[in-house]
Amino acid sequence: MPAQAQERARIIALTRVTPPDRAGLSHWSARELAKYPKRIESISVFWHSIARI
Repeated sequence: MPAQAQERARIIALTRVTPPDRAGLSHWSARELAKYPKRIESISVFWHSIARI
């Protein structure tokens, strides 16, 4: 699977679970979902792309 497809699959997987307690969120927003993988997994994605996915 190409890297871009893997990143997209990871983002979709994150949308299906609640944010971890350490994130301090009750649900994901596009902006927070864009920040989280960058901090944790070095996946850099713009929140605009998250909103499209």
